[in-house]
Amino acid sequence: MRAWMCERDQLQEKFKTHQLVEVVELFHSCYSWVWSVVVLGRSFEVTQCLSCDKQLHMTSMSRFIICISKTRTCGEIGRLTHVTASTSNRQVRAALQAYFHCSRQISSDTMGEYCLTYKDVEEAVERIKPAAHVTPVMTSKTMDGLAGRELFFKCELFQKVGAFKFRGAYNAISKLLEKAEDKSSIKVVTHSSGNHGQALALAAKMKNVPAFIVMQNISPKIKVTAVKGYGATVVECEPGEKSREETKDKVAKEQGAIFISSSQHPDVIAGQGTMGVELLNQVPDLDAIVAPVSGGGMVAGICIAAKHIKPDIKIFAAEPLNADDCAKSFAAKERIPLPWPPDTVADGLKTSVGPNTWPIIKDNVEDVITVTEEEIIKATKLMWERVKLCVEPSAGTAVAAVLSDKFRALPPSIKKVGIILSGGNLDLSKLSTWF
Repeated sequence: MRAWMCERDQLQEKFKTHQLVEVVELFHSCYSWVWSVVVLGRSFEVTQCLSCDKQLHMTSMSRFIICISKTRTCGEIGRLTHVTASTSNRQVRAALQAYFHCSRQISSDTMGEYCLTYKDVEEAVERIKPAAHVTPVMTSKTMDGLAGRELFFKCELFQKVGAFKFRGAYNAISKLLEKAEDKSSIKVVTHSSGNHGQALALAAKMKNVPAFIVMQNISPKIKVTAVKGYGATVVECEPGEKSREETKDKVAKEQGAIFISSSQHPDVIAGQGTMGVELLNQVPDLDAIVAPVSGGGMVAGICIAAKHIKPDIKIFAAEPLNADDCAKSFAAKERIPLPWPPDTVADGLKTSVGPNTWPIIKDNVEDVITVTEEEIIKATKLMWERVKLCVEPSAGTAVAAVLSDKFRALPPSIKKVGIILSGGNLDLSKLSTWF
């Protein structure tokens, strides 16, 4: 107790010269010491800790709270959200970064900051190079004719675990180990019934890190078997977001594991951004990129990478009409999460866009194109039959968007379009309902 009180006093003294923040308390979360700091003169709402994604609620100080991770966390600095006054935002960032000797930005919708930069993507390219595949780009004259444009398919179904998720998972675990003083103590946890769970399981196995994957007890057996096959421990929970979160928090506390979000972790987003770098190396003269959107990690990462390399390129997000939170958010210019779990054949696109990815998408995406269940199934089957690529419906959503009337009505100056085929992990037992 005395040790952390001394640290608290030192932190208080460090910030005193800036007259910006006041240390309130230190609490233990997921075996990571986390500072709760009040930024003076700011209105309080709710924020989350990047190390455990746990919400922090109003204290008796009733001021704006930031959660700053001290050790063994997935992020070096928490995020500020809903800052009402903008006069000293730069000072706030400078004060926080000065103490932590850290260049990572503090993301916030109102501050116009993102949770990563292109430098993070560049570093991710080098970090994943020994492990991840450089996936091929394929073309089809038949599909070109149907779309009325030249299409270039980035085949992430040929990535490890059969989906793009391996990029972000491997980058996040690798960077976590780079920063850790005691690498043998690192454990990770996530909740995922899909590709992220498999990706984190494999990345953890390759790095000799214990992994715990929380999966709903209604998850397809093939996915549960795959996660176990990669060496992770599967922890079952009841269906629903509340049960997933509670089970994840329990595992994190009991095991001392660090939570790696499937789409909101900055290092996961940076890993997904490597797709944009690769694609523009393979097809430098693309006019646009279309990618499916769910939590937004892939689209956000691609935006950061592609817009840096080629500022005039247009990025489009593709989304099921049955899970259209991103489209509604884009139209309203504010994040509007889904009120309930959506029912869509694209089972990898059921998560709402998150707080870290939303600012990037809002600022950089040209438009969000929604497609019906029938259009998704038709496009997915078309890829199987005509292009001979066994994509999953989530990938078929991007294809359906490009074949839609809305996309076809875009200016003819958009000639060359890259399409992210996000994965190929099909639940074959459900195919009978398609025919």
